[in-house]
Amino acid sequence: MYYKGRGDQLLRQPTFNSSLFGGASSALNFSVDNPFLTAQARQTLTQAGYSTFRLSRANLDLADITGYSENDLYRGVLGASSNFKLGGRDYQAEVSVNYGRNDFVDYNQAINQQNFVNAVNVGRNAAGEIVCTTTPTVLATPGFRPVADAACRPLNLFGQGVASREALNYVVQDVSATSKFEQFVVNANFGGSPFDIFGNPVGFNTGFEHREEKASFTPDAFQQQGLGRSVAIAPVSGKYTLNEVFGEVLAPLIQPQNDFIIHSMEVFARGRYVNNTVNGNFFSWSAGGSIEPIRDIRFRGNFTKSFRAPSVVELFSPITITFTTVTDYCAPGNRNAGPVPEIRNRNCTAFLSRYPNATPLAAASATVPGRSGGNPTLQNEEAQSYTLGAVIQPRFVPGLTISVDYLNIKLRQPISSLTVAQIGSACFDNASFNADDPANGNAFCSRIRRDASGQVVSDPANPAVTSGYVNGVRYDFEGLQATLDYRTRLNGLNLPGTLTIGGDLYFQGKRLIDTTGVAPARSDGTIGDPQFQGQARFRYRTDNWGFSTFVNYTGQQLTSRFNRGSNPNDTREFDKYKDFVTLDANVFFDVTDRFTLSFTATNLTDRISQRYYGYYIPGVINDAVGRRFAITAAVKY
Repeated sequence: MYYKGRGDQLLRQPTFNSSLFGGASSALNFSVDNPFLTAQARQTLTQAGYSTFRLSRANLDLADITGYSENDLYRGVLGASSNFKLGGRDYQAEVSVNYGRNDFVDYNQAINQQNFVNAVNVGRNAAGEIVCTTTPTVLATPGFRPVADAACRPLNLFGQGVASREALNYVVQDVSATSKFEQFVVNANFGGSPFDIFGNPVGFNTGFEHREEKASFTPDAFQQQGLGRSVAIAPVSGKYTLNEVFGEVLAPLIQPQNDFIIHSMEVFARGRYVNNTVNGNFFSWSAGGSIEPIRDIRFRGNFTKSFRAPSVVELFSPITITFTTVTDYCAPGNRNAGPVPEIRNRNCTAFLSRYPNATPLAAASATVPGRSGGNPTLQNEEAQSYTLGAVIQPRFVPGLTISVDYLNIKLRQPISSLTVAQIGSACFDNASFNADDPANGNAFCSRIRRDASGQVVSDPANPAVTSGYVNGVRYDFEGLQATLDYRTRLNGLNLPGTLTIGGDLYFQGKRLIDTTGVAPARSDGTIGDPQFQGQARFRYRTDNWGFSTFVNYTGQQLTSRFNRGSNPNDTREFDKYKDFVTLDANVFFDVTDRFTLSFTATNLTDRISQRYYGYYIPGVINDAVGRRFAITAAVKY
């Protein structure tokens, strides 16, 4: 299989020269004698008593702030299988080989920093022409000196879009970066039924899998040399190999034909031993079974110890330069908030005692450069889980199945991408905080580098904020899932066709996410994670037409589980959001054996979000598009 695609980035953040930033992005200094300055501007500045001035600008006109990427996907699969008898018993064997590769090339533009420095430091030559100079009256780029370059063309920054094409060609560089992902998998397995227990065939399957995953990121020479406004971006690559041995056994101890006191009982066991060249060995296993006291009801359950190895993306993603804001946790309105207000207040008191000018924090309102990427030291996620459930199929209601299952998961070392907000909270909301060195009060504080005044450093050449993948502490979950399915023909009502009724109800009892070890936070019941969700399904079908309807339910959602007051005295304008229902419907016609026509309506109730005095509340939009209709034609060849 081969696939080729292209994706266009409609907009990205431009570069800046501003007093809000430092380094190559700092404001520019100019003399009133700058030859690009208009006579009117020069007169105004001179009359005001200025001989020099500073210029801040968003460089929207210096480079194309869009971009695009091209993607080539290759995949091939080869396999063979066989069914055979051995000792009079049935067996199966299968071998497969799978290879895939995905190549991405990202294209955009960047400013050549040295050429920019050369081009904005200008003067006049003997002929009165505006030219680049290495000896300007006022150095336009503090900290950066121009160098002689015959190719330099003067760059006019006094206005939007006034720079000449020659100057733009000199300071703007086309850049690209290539990413490659490869996967190679060989799987062989063998199974069958070697013997019976009480006349019931015992099944097994065992096998071996070899997997190789590779990834690489290669920026062009311009980016590798750091000729733009970011740090030099080195190529990065990584790979790991997995060798797995696995097996499972299914033993039907009692079947209906055994004519025993209970209807049926079966047990199973599964195991998998994995060797990973990055993070070592692991053994996962699962055991469980089911029992039917009578044919109408079956109880089931299992216990599983499992793991997830970090992906090649989480391990080896390239370190990229980002632009981010940093929350001012010690601002007067924030320092007594958070999951544990007294801890934050204590840590902020120590921080502001050392850095009294650290708030208001400039980085809270203007972005600063940061870096984010993969982490080759990540460890496996490890989990223990169990499920208990029942399935009811009453013989007196043919076609009806009702199931209820309880699920409990305890995950350790969950892999998370740590955001800047989580880093800041883990710094100031952490009970472990060194008041003698508050800028580096703990490991999380050290991920946000500050200057002598306590402000976050803004330096594209050496970004002060580091985020990315880490192993968190724990993730705990428990919930209930109930399902109902009923299918019947309507012959008894002298109607053609089949009626299918179904429904799902999901209850989330607990979801606790503890990434940093600071005030573990339950998210169940909050925005985007309601405790109750459900769906009812109705479908009617004849030989050549039918319809279906889906009723979707989303339960009440809290704004937060923290800092809650007694309603209506809660300080939030919105303490919780109402539950709601949406409706989808579909009508379809089998025009011929090969041609089907469908009419679909999505969100018939046109529920977009909860309203507040006639306006939609942005934070709880469930469907930004609203009611919509579609016609689909399907042809079988």
